[in-house]
Amino acid sequence: MDVCGISQREAYVLLEDDILQCERQILAEIPKIYLQIDEVRKSVLLNMCFNMGIKGLLSFKNTLAFIEVGDWERAANNMLVSKWAKQVGRRAIELSELMRKGK
Repeated sequence: MDVCGISQREAYVLLEDDILQCERQILAEIPKIYLQIDEVRKSVLLNMCFNMGIKGLLSFKNTLAFIEVGDWERAANNMLVSKWAKQVGRRAIELSELMRKGK
């Protein structure tokens, strides 16, 4: 019995394309924020955009405002009090800690 699907290599190509699409959307919508933050915090925004879409990410208005001014503590705390955090559980905790510490 043959199994149809995609190879692991094809899956990685599709994933990379999705991530690049998220990055293009973030750069189009919030370039000032995205370009001023470090790679770790960029990865948090990319992860959130991948999970919720750009509209979902942009709905985090207070979090994004805190990120823009470098208030990592409040940005991280704000992430944790969202509906998204309740839905994704542990991942929200991990991502908020990356946002808080930048590592």
